[in-house]
Amino acid sequence: MADGKVSPGRDQVKSVLVLMGVGILFWIVGSLFLDMDFGFQLKLGEMIVNQGIPRGNPWSYTMPSYPFVDHEWFLEVVWYKLWPILGMTGLAAIYAASVVAAMWIVIPEKVRRWGGVAAFLGWGVMMSRFAVRPQVTSWILTAVVLRWVQEPERWRRWRWLFPLLMLVWTNLHGSFLLGIGITGLALGFMAVEKKADAKDGLVWGLGVLATFINPYGWRLIWEMMRQVAIAGRVAQYVVEWQPVWMNIDMGFIGMSVLTVMLWWRYRKRFRPVMVVLAGIFGMSGWLHLRHAVLAVLAMAPIVTYGCEYLAREASGFSDGKIRWRMFFAVLTGVAGVIFLIETGLALNTARLVKKLYYPEEAVKFLEETGYPRQLFASYNWGGYLIWKMPRVELFVDGRMPSFSWKAPVGSGESDSAITEYSRAITNPDETEGILAKYGVKTVLWQRQPWQRLALQEMGLGQWSKWWGWGKEGEEDRFLMRLNELGWKKAYEDGTAVVYFK
Repeated sequence: MADGKVSPGRDQVKSVLVLMGVGILFWIVGSLFLDMDFGFQLKLGEMIVNQGIPRGNPWSYTMPSYPFVDHEWFLEVVWYKLWPILGMTGLAAIYAASVVAAMWIVIPEKVRRWGGVAAFLGWGVMMSRFAVRPQVTSWILTAVVLRWVQEPERWRRWRWLFPLLMLVWTNLHGSFLLGIGITGLALGFMAVEKKADAKDGLVWGLGVLATFINPYGWRLIWEMMRQVAIAGRVAQYVVEWQPVWMNIDMGFIGMSVLTVMLWWRYRKRFRPVMVVLAGIFGMSGWLHLRHAVLAVLAMAPIVTYGCEYLAREASGFSDGKIRWRMFFAVLTGVAGVIFLIETGLALNTARLVKKLYYPEEAVKFLEETGYPRQLFASYNWGGYLIWKMPRVELFVDGRMPSFSWKAPVGSGESDSAITEYSRAITNPDETEGILAKYGVKTVLWQRQPWQRLALQEMGLGQWSKWWGWGKEGEEDRFLMRLNELGWKKAYEDGTAVVYFK
């Protein structure tokens, strides 16, 4: 990746080896880590194949008739079909290849020799968020569109494929609005630069129309716009919607700093659309953890071109080329170390999640004893329980933080199950009433906060208080309230506890 005095063939071999090594690390992490939503996504695929698109809200007794829009329906079908053949190991290999490719795609060929820094920082950001999950699909598709619009000539060569891409994207993941937005913005800049024509507008319009070709029609577009609008409210329940400063990310910070510095020094050389896209996605990445990957994809061309411009500037000084190569090698090394640190952290997290996070033995107990319904369980376990307990109905699961409506009069359904869930576990005065309202007879809960368990497993239990997990939290207070209300503890292990009414 660096500019050294070696043959092009040797450089290519080195690049291939790096890509393979990075891909293997992603594959290992993906094979070991189980995303908390994977279970219900796999079961939705099974349901769609056997029964068709669900029109209500399956597995919920609090909002069963809510008009659930499954914006990942086709991907879930693909997962369900591939699961018996490939398992988690095979799916992880596919997703590992896609994240390696995503970072490589957005780095232009003409400056790819300087792509090492951006690539390693970007992969580091991806690693901390990587798993077999639908969101990863949006990374590769966003990378394709970003690369597509970097150069007007490339866009014109392939533009007639845009409607097909949007048709596929719309039915794979709800992030398809990114494709419309990125290309619309790029075409706007091309029009100002007098590089666009009527065919561009036609192609973009066909792409917009393609998004209506899905099982839900216009409702899918409306639902995704609604979810964008309520992202701030969802952030209180979903960690990845929180700001980036809630979880320090060295790769994202490094990429942001380099982007700003290189843009400022060479701001007159970058195409405006590249700068605007990097700015929009960069701000979004700082506001929401899950968008940091999209941000580094948009920033990568700025960083890579900036390194090219810096190399040219350095060549004008005595020994400038040599000094630049040494500096770039060090910078690439630092980026590589950040990637390896993120990989180590991801591997450790995967190990801890596999060992401590999911209530495997508690589920066996419930299935064997025939627990009294209804079941109130930790929101984070919803996907796992739907997967492992075929007949389960839950108070809330990972699909439902964004579910909000005015429930039909007399239906007894919740206007917002996640809101009532939060009140039940955080407000002791409301716990009894909310559980009684829905006839809850069984509670499956975390024995203690996951973060505290993880620190204890790593021999760092003494740091629990410093990190804020050693003191009494809402999980502890909820269990104390159940004891006060006369609930009977029926099962307990290192991970979970079961109470019966």
